[in-house]
Amino acid sequence: MSANLIQGTAGTAIVKVGGIGLSFLVSLMLARLLGASGYGIYVYAVSWALLLSVPAGLGLDALLIREVARYQTRGDQAASGGVMWWSVRVALMSTGVFGLLAASCIWFFQESIQPSSEVALWTALLILPVWVLLRLQQGAILGFGRVVSALIPQLLLHPALVLALAGVLFLTGRLNAPLTVGMYAVATTLALLHGFWLLRTQLRVSKNYTIHAEQIQMWWRGAWPLFVAATAGMLNDLIAVILLGILANTESAGVFDVARKMAILVSFGLVAVSTPLAPVVANLHAKSNHLRLQRVVVQSARASLLIALPVAIGMIAVGQWGLSLFGPAFQSGFAALIILCFGQLVNAYTGSVAVVLNMTGHERDVAHGVLAAAILNTLLSVLLIPRWGLEGAAVANLIGIIVFNVFLGTRVYQRLGIRVVRLGALKAG
Repeated sequence: MSANLIQGTAGTAIVKVGGIGLSFLVSLMLARLLGASGYGIYVYAVSWALLLSVPAGLGLDALLIREVARYQTRGDQAASGGVMWWSVRVALMSTGVFGLLAASCIWFFQESIQPSSEVALWTALLILPVWVLLRLQQGAILGFGRVVSALIPQLLLHPALVLALAGVLFLTGRLNAPLTVGMYAVATTLALLHGFWLLRTQLRVSKNYTIHAEQIQMWWRGAWPLFVAATAGMLNDLIAVILLGILANTESAGVFDVARKMAILVSFGLVAVSTPLAPVVANLHAKSNHLRLQRVVVQSARASLLIALPVAIGMIAVGQWGLSLFGPAFQSGFAALIILCFGQLVNAYTGSVAVVLNMTGHERDVAHGVLAAAILNTLLSVLLIPRWGLEGAAVANLIGIIVFNVFLGTRVYQRLGIRVVRLGALKAG
């Protein structure tokens, strides 16, 4: 299992490096071609779609990781297929409801929205159902233990398609913010089709399944706190971009988005470790091997911090120059970038606390922690953005991250007796 975790981490790291590189090229290309204002409109519209995709998905993507991994441990292929097809049907119905609500809001507030932003928002509705299915697909493939295969559609194929389609629009002279949002929807659809091909041809998901009422009740009980946690988590990630677009302007939203994406590089190690860690934690907990679980959790936290420190130092050292690559207007985000880097260091230091709680049946604790952090982040953003702009949004984000990690780290110790941060040597297990 340790070898699988190391192999999964290495594979994830390779995919993440490629994905980060492609995403950087996408942001750089679109920022240069659309300008700070056009890029801000694009980011603002896409952020709304991605934010709505999480509550529309009802937390079922995270549920699929845990349940499919659990059923695979038992060798129950029929149950794996059952939870997957049930999740797809439920998520599609939920997405329809959220799509109608979003369309109603755009129509109601259309008088107060700039014409170009309004068109971009209408176009962004096309992203919503496709992105929900893409997240479900990734969760299912992760549950099968195919970590690298699960990440390829979203992290490699999707940005590569966006990059290619943006190049086509530019060469035809039709590149603008609304069309770029539409291009994002097309790229997401193509990535989704690739993932479906993987599930059907390689993992051979069973179509012969039965779903019992007690299973549905159990899945709903598990999905609800995951839904709250995922929604609040996405709110934490995107609320600054959205509120800057509302309280300041879309250009500020675009600048902050670039700074946020650069700061996320600091937590690269944490993400690389957390993705293969999820099924391992679920497996060890099912076997009640808490000694090995303690060792795996602490070692993963140490590895993520070891990677994060030099990245954070380098990011602060070259951040001003890095922002200038996107255009002169983006250099105003340097102070926010430094603050955001400190927040990602906190994430790396405490490790995969949310993953540990989610995969051991304590998802309600994650929901409480991330919801509290999201509410705090939102309130502080509303208070600080009008006064300090980009820096105010970054400070609100930092405080939310600290509250989240302290709360969840405490809960991991209380529920499982595991210290996510240990300075001494670990016992073999």
